[in-house]
Amino acid sequence: MGHVKLSPNSAADPSLQNTLQDVLADERARGLGRERRSGLTLQEQRVLLDEIDA
Repeated sequence: MGHVKLSPNSAADPSLQNTLQDVLADERARGLGRERRSGLTLQEQRVLLDEIDA
């Protein structure tokens, strides 16, 4: 996903701007430096591979 750059003179959709503000507030509330996870754990990967081989 690309970065959205808004300036005070932007004719951005107000709902988009509200969404961006809400997302930023949520990220700050949960902690910007928190650990993030994506993908499978090693255990989840093994279970999936075992099921595929079955």
